[in-house]
Amino acid sequence: MIPVFLSFLYCLISSPLWAVDATRTSGIPVSPTLPGQQAFQFLDIAEHVSLDSFEGSIQGYELQCEQGQNGKIGFCGGDCNSTDVSNQRGATLSKDCATFIDFAMPQCLLDIGCEREAAFCGVGGHAKRSIRSPSSPGSGTPSRHSTGDALDLFGLKCKDINGADMSFDFSAEGRRSNSINQQKYDQFVACWRAQVIKYHQQNGNKGGGAISCQGSAPPTNEFHNDHVHIACPVKRNNVAEI
Repeated sequence: MIPVFLSFLYCLISSPLWAVDATRTSGIPVSPTLPGQQAFQFLDIAEHVSLDSFEGSIQGYELQCEQGQNGKIGFCGGDCNSTDVSNQRGATLSKDCATFIDFAMPQCLLDIGCEREAAFCGVGGHAKRSIRSPSSPGSGTPSRHSTGDALDLFGLKCKDINGADMSFDFSAEGRRSNSINQQKYDQFVACWRAQVIKYHQQNGNKGGGAISCQGSAPPTNEFHNDHVHIACPVKRNNVAEI
């Protein structure tokens, strides 16, 4: 069996830091207790927060921003072009969504060759607002962001198996302008959607997925031409499906 989590000190440099255990990809994610009692394997929590939603208060987390010495995945809310992340905050999301991301994200990083030191940038998380869609403007349907069950990802940086730096632009222009970036963009989105489908097959509930830029595999729309929207398969009332 592939080890679930390799050394925090990168002693085994040739192996991915977030190697995926076969039982994780086939089993149902179990909601963890609060970090300190049983921490997430691949996410790091900066703070416990209460998220205001149209459904009331929801337990959530502020994620670690930059990828740290412990090797966990970073989710920075700041500018992707900034080299100074000292004043940037991590994205906020619900406990249930964090559980799913901890379960599903490692596979999607491995699919695009990210072996370690992964940090997403420009990340948008919880926001009490309605959906933005050209097909239903002003619908008033609460977005999955409103319950902390979605993230907007503008970019990603990481290292490959040889320790070389890699970066990905999750915009339509970034996807079009570079064939490798386009391939990795499409692989990442396809992996996330596949992970959500797998979860649905095991649990029977709906919701979650991804909305990407125009020109990629649907669902897409012009409002997502500068980022990828990923949503978790968390059961909610009166919110958008994705």
